[in-house]
Amino acid sequence: MDAFDKYYLFDHDGNKMFSVTPHFKDGRHLVVGLKHTKFNGRRWYLDDYELKTLIDNEQMELGRQTSLFEYI
Repeated sequence: MDAFDKYYLFDHDGNKMFSVTPHFKDGRHLVVGLKHTKFNGRRWYLDDYELKTLIDNEQMELGRQTSLFEYI
C-alpha cells in the first residue's frame, strides 16, 4: 500500500471528516474520524457497500489532500 492510496471524505461545506485507507485488512477500508468532528476517534473497517452507504447517508464527497511530507 502506498501513501498516495489514502483519501479523505469531506462534508458538503468542504470540511475534512474522515480519512480512508483502502484495502487495509481483508479487502476492507479503514475509515477513521478526524479530530474536531463529531466522528473524532471513531474507527471502522468497511467493505465497499458499507463505505458507499456511509458516503450516501452522510452526504460526503471523495477527495485527496496530500502534503509535502507524504512525498518524502
